Amino acid sequence: MKKTNRENPREKETKTVKLMDRKPKERKIGTVTAKQMSAAVDLVLKDNYSIRAAAERLNIKFQTLHRYVTKKRRNPDIPLAGMAPNYAVRRIFSAEQDELGEYITKCSKMAYGISTKECRKLAFEMAIRNNIKVPDSWHVCKSAGVEWMRHFLKRRRNISIRQPEACSLSRLTSFSPYNVGLFFDNLESVLRRIPQVADGNRIFNLDESGVTTAHKPRKILAEKGSKQVNQCTSAGRGALVTICSIVSAAGTYLPPALVFPRKYFKAHMLVGAPAGSLGLANPSGWMTSDLFIQVLDHFIKFTNSCSENPTLLIYDNHESHISLATVEKPRKFGVNILTLPPHCSHRIQPLDVSVFRPFKSYYNATVDSWMLRNPGIPMTIYQVAECVGEAHPKAFTPANIIAGFKRSGIYPLNRSVSSEADFLNASVTDRPIDLESPSTSFQARKNDDLNKETNKTNLKCDSTDNTEKTDGKRKTNRKPRQRGKSKIITDSPEKHALIEKEKEKELNTRKGMKKTKRVLADWDTDELKKPKKPAAESYVCKDSDSSDSDNDISVTLADSSGDENYCFPDVEKEPDFFEQPEINDFVLVEFPNKIFYIAKVISEIVHGNEYEVSFLRKCRKMGGCFVFPAIPDMAAVQENEIKWVLPKPNPVKNKRLINPRLPDIGVAIKKDKKESIAKLLKRHYEKEWGYENSLSLS
Repeated sequence: MKKTNRENPREKETKTVKLMDRKPKERKIGTVTAKQMSAAVDLVLKDNYSIRAAAERLNIKFQTLHRYVTKKRRNPDIPLAGMAPNYAVRRIFSAEQDELGEYITKCSKMAYGISTKECRKLAFEMAIRNNIKVPDSWHVCKSAGVEWMRHFLKRRRNISIRQPEACSLSRLTSFSPYNVGLFFDNLESVLRRIPQVADGNRIFNLDESGVTTAHKPRKILAEKGSKQVNQCTSAGRGALVTICSIVSAAGTYLPPALVFPRKYFKAHMLVGAPAGSLGLANPSGWMTSDLFIQVLDHFIKFTNSCSENPTLLIYDNHESHISLATVEKPRKFGVNILTLPPHCSHRIQPLDVSVFRPFKSYYNATVDSWMLRNPGIPMTIYQVAECVGEAHPKAFTPANIIAGFKRSGIYPLNRSVSSEADFLNASVTDRPIDLESPSTSFQARKNDDLNKETNKTNLKCDSTDNTEKTDGKRKTNRKPRQRGKSKIITDSPEKHALIEKEKEKELNTRKGMKKTKRVLADWDTDELKKPKKPAAESYVCKDSDSSDSDNDISVTLADSSGDENYCFPDVEKEPDFFEQPEINDFVLVEFPNKIFYIAKVISEIVHGNEYEVSFLRKCRKMGGCFVFPAIPDMAAVQENEIKWVLPKPNPVKNKRLINPRLPDIGVAIKKDKKESIAKLLKRHYEKEWGYENSLSLS
């Protein structure tokens, strides 16, 4: 039989893989000098050596020596310089002048990199300023050529064309030596003050990350040349579920907390999650201050933190993490909280440094696998816990966690973990130091201010038009946002600052309540589309002895919907009848134009001088009843605006409905009974205060 030379398909596949893995050869520059090459050529031409023997004797490549022997035979008068390759024959910049590479790398590290076109223009300007001869095409295009750019990248092996990632200016400039140094100063002070946490077992890091039902697909195999390769996902954006993770410097982790985008949390949402996980709910799926209190309870429960066994918790200074409630509870249980500098978590937060990235990769792979097992079925938030439970232990390994604490310099403590190159991004905000004496610099600043004022005055006097002279900045009444910094928020100074901040915020909220426009309840929105009714009639109470129209007093009682108007006499408070308003009392509040509203006292703001009240609205379905609106209508009123404290209301089956009783008048307030109400009120005032003939109904 004839033997056929068949190729093994496995060997063929191996050869193909080897061809794919082959790297391009780097250009090698010869090391043979002109004198060595001249000596080798003389051995061949004068001493009758063969080319191969001469090449072996002087350790020169045979092909190279053969080329120079041929060159010498054709031109015997060739100079010594022609016996070696001239690699710099078309080079523009010498090795000493070629500082462009260092400039490019420094710009890229500062996040202000330049493109190839800008680099070519820069090379042309550099050559012109240094009087270097360049090709004529450079003068025509006002930039270096494409060929020069290609060879420049070949010479500079440490430079390549890269696609940068977008990074905000605040993140770039916040990672500065001052901010990082302040964080490590606070960390050292805590470690010296609480030696129990210095061994790393009681140092914890907390941070949130988002996972969605629409995952990021992995790389897949597809046909070469395909213009578009797709991978199935549940939705375009998907629902967000926030996962709050806590790890320790010893390499352990606590069960995570999951915030689902729902109003109420249900137990079945946590099916498949890591054991001991905490389930929370918020309509947006984000962490809030109220939910973070529950996370702190979760942390205290699993760490057994107390005054005798303190802990150190490090997290960022997000608004939901810093509040008065989040400070008071940890202080009771020995939890010391240290916040990171703003926009620096990508460098000095262990979870961001080494844990969350592998977790996202494992989570995306798990969701991708779930989609393959359930074709045609979209993923919902009820499967997120299962995917998190599978990906969490793979990413939260002791090696990853310990590496994160070490790389961030928190444990073991290492202040010099970041080099000067890491702080280059923030160098764009550096300013020159004022070396003048304090008095001189102060006088200079004073003179500058005077010059500015003089210039402003001259501008105002010389300008003929009425247009505003602005410096390009938008004028706003808002105060500039206070810059964040690293701080120990459980210390007393920071706690007092939070208390003052809460008081100021509450005071601003009270002031804003007075300007709130009252809107109708949900069931009254259709009434807004109807045409406005003419102004309601009001009853006038006149003095019986006076006929002057100027003495008429028009008084109206209305609910906050503005649809019902009632007569009510204008009287002043009498000490025998009126009481000091208390919490949960129903009162009658006077507004301009003698309009009254019924409200409930919620709280006392400043020692009885101001009260926070919730206004009621007239119920259209049940006559004589008032209702608390779906959206609370809150406001702050002065004590002198509260005219009457009403008795307790009549009980009604619906808890939202209130049937108020005016003083000693047990009749329902209806539109068709205005006259009877007015007469009863008149009789009541005559009986209580002795106004026998002072009031009369017009």
